[in-house]
Amino acid sequence: MSMRVRTKTHRRLYPHWLKVDSPAKRAKARDENTCVVCGVRDRLLVLDDQGQPHHLLYLHAAHVSYLDPLYEQVEPIEGERLLSLCPRCHRDYDARWKPREEEVEHQQRMHRVLLSRWLPSEFLSKRFLEVV
Repeated sequence: MSMRVRTKTHRRLYPHWLKVDSPAKRAKARDENTCVVCGVRDRLLVLDDQGQPHHLLYLHAAHVSYLDPLYEQVEPIEGERLLSLCPRCHRDYDARWKPREEEVEHQQRMHRVLLSRWLPSEFLSKRFLEVV
């Protein structure tokens, strides 16, 4: 089994991913390097059907959805609320919360459009449409 070198395709989005004190590594350390949903350990060696090493399972630092009831309970690390999740739990988490976030954002856009039609005054539109 050859080891590949891990690289990020979007370095500008994750400038601190390789550093020791990155928010992702601090979140994983806070969660004791285990998935908070299923309890899988970070860097678990996964075996194939014949019992041979197949790959290492790395934990993800998943962004907590602002609609999730746990949002306020997760302590922010450098302004980001992160949970340690295995790839399967991360996929399930995003499948549950991302469509809801998109729907909420769509509703907010529609409300802004309707308010802009009914609030012709510049003063009123600034007062009620700008998010603080």
